[in-house]
Amino acid sequence: MADGIQPGWRFRVIDYIALGFILVAIEELWRHPRLWYSWLSALCAGFICAWFGDAAPAIKEKFLRLWRFLKNLFIAPSENIELKKKIAECTQEVERIKDEARREKIQQDSDLWRAQESLRQCEEERRAALARINELNFALQETENRSLAATMEQFETNLKLKNSVVRIHGHSYVEGDNEEICSRCAEVDFRIVHLLDMNIDGRGMRATCPQCKSPRGNGPPIPRERAEEAAKRKAQKL
Repeated sequence: MADGIQPGWRFRVIDYIALGFILVAIEELWRHPRLWYSWLSALCAGFICAWFGDAAPAIKEKFLRLWRFLKNLFIAPSENIELKKKIAECTQEVERIKDEARREKIQQDSDLWRAQESLRQCEEERRAALARINELNFALQETENRSLAATMEQFETNLKLKNSVVRIHGHSYVEGDNEEICSRCAEVDFRIVHLLDMNIDGRGMRATCPQCKSPRGNGPPIPRERAEEAAKRKAQKL
């Protein structure tokens, strides 16, 4: 308190340097007032140091800001490059995933289309097979109907033929015909075959069927009229 220093005032190194420059400037001004550049430069240096002492926190903050700015200026481009690389890699990965998903979707659509096409072809083949089966069934039914009709017609013809054959005195004839026929062909083959006077076995001329080569009796074929007369004579004798 006696030397005039305020309580709580603390001199720093920069303050002592400023005070030293000011005292040197006063001494030079006192001794050599004409050498103004010497004492003026010392005085300016002292005031500058004093100003730095008062503005030290702000100057420090400015230096820190300048350091951060320079750091960001030189380091940020490399970080930006790394970030851009990472972004590019992420973008490529996303595009790859999208391409894979697109290919999978295309493959699934293709498989679905193939399955639908195969199902459509199977359905068409099934319909064609059903149509063919119906055609075959209809043709078979028509064939069976025609065969049955032919069989019925043949049966009716054979029945009429069998009903038209008469036996007279051991000989066979057809209604409305006077010539003798083969009884075997009429009964078995349902055919009307007239007997002929033939010598097949070398035993002489006899009534023989030209179809089945079977001899009938010991003489030539007998007309129906003679057979009826022989039957009447036999009946009269009885």
